Amino acid sequence: MLDRALLRNVAWGCLAGAAPPVLKFAAVCASIQAFELPSAGFLAGSALLTAAGGFAAWALTGRETRVVAALLAGAAVPALIAVGLSDYVENSRLSRVSLASLVNSPARAEQPADGNHAAETVAYRGGSMLVISPRVDGELPTVPLSVSAEVISPSGERRLADIGEITSFSAPTAFTLPAGTRTVYIAGHEVDGLDLDSPVQMLDLALSTVPTESGDFLWALGLKREYEIFGMAFGVQTQMQAQDQGVLENS
Repeated sequence: MLDRALLRNVAWGCLAGAAPPVLKFAAVCASIQAFELPSAGFLAGSALLTAAGGFAAWALTGRETRVVAALLAGAAVPALIAVGLSDYVENSRLSRVSLASLVNSPARAEQPADGNHAAETVAYRGGSMLVISPRVDGELPTVPLSVSAEVISPSGERRLADIGEITSFSAPTAFTLPAGTRTVYIAGHEVDGLDLDSPVQMLDLALSTVPTESGDFLWALGLKREYEIFGMAFGVQTQMQAQDQGVLENS
């Protein structure tokens, strides 16, 4: 026969576990007029917290008659999960940034594939500047965009050089292109229409974002909501437009 007190405590624990994602969703609905509805990942995360809260109430309170004890046991689980995941995700992000900095550093990028160090060093001198100005339709992306260039060395060798990442989507980012650059790629997409002979080239980058399913799962567990890019368009500015913005002021 089922124990009524035990079932009641489990129910209160489930309610306490489900409260954080429900309150988060309600707060977003109240503060933002138009936003992307949560995906199945958010529902899965909410269900996980609900089950974890009920289990904690069952394990820690048993047949305890006080409702407060069951609520506290259920509410403690989302907080512990959020703290643990936050530290793990932040450490993983820092590790990826450190690795990316090592891989994309100029010293590493200048290493020639055929041992012709002098020729490759010349190919990386005196490059022009590319200023990329993002414009985001939706929330800001949480994943940086890689920027690379196809470079032809003085010896005629073609190679793909990583020149950096776009990590800030609320302000322009400037990159120095290697001399001999023939094509620029952003996140693997070729940028057409660039005047690579110009000392400074301005590029407008229009982006559209949507929330990710895995990000919504982590969002339900207490982390920040993540957005990925699903649309990208380029707009090349002329040299006159760049001068109007003061970019060529000191050139």
